[in-house]
Amino acid sequence: MNLIPVYVYLLLIIFINHVYSARPLTPYQRSFTPAKNISCAQCEMKLEVDKSKSFVETDMYRRRCLDEPELFYKPCIVNAKNTPRGCAKLTTYLKEPVAKGRVKEVTLMKRFCATEGAEPEEIRCVNRASEGGYSELCICGTDNCNSAPQLLKSSLSSSPIFSLTITTIYMIFMKIN
Repeated sequence: MNLIPVYVYLLLIIFINHVYSARPLTPYQRSFTPAKNISCAQCEMKLEVDKSKSFVETDMYRRRCLDEPELFYKPCIVNAKNTPRGCAKLTTYLKEPVAKGRVKEVTLMKRFCATEGAEPEEIRCVNRASEGGYSELCICGTDNCNSAPQLLKSSLSSSPIFSLTITTIYMIFMKIN
């Protein structure tokens, strides 16, 4: 059995992982990267009630932001302060105390244009614990990508590098056996 092809495959995997594990851009480096003409879902579920609207109107807006983000697709505004390069979705899960010791679970969501997301290493989801709950911030880099329920999982499984790595491991396994 010839082990040279196995070593070639392993070196290929190491090289590809090294190329894709490059450090993220610093804000200074990112300032030289041109902004993309990108559009994202842009809405926010707020806890406070808008006094100019009825409770039903406010609640309907909140539900649409959560369940129907395609209604909020808009081009991102590019100006001196804001150079969007991707989309983001911030989801906050809270436990709000109500009467008689009961707890009500509240989900708040904000979908917006992000200054990150154009580079593969900037696409990510980050969880943060907070008092009374936790928040999840997901950043992606294509048009209207912040409407997906699971941003990172969907982008990871469709990634060409992920597919190539799985295929290479399968080929090595078949050669050894």
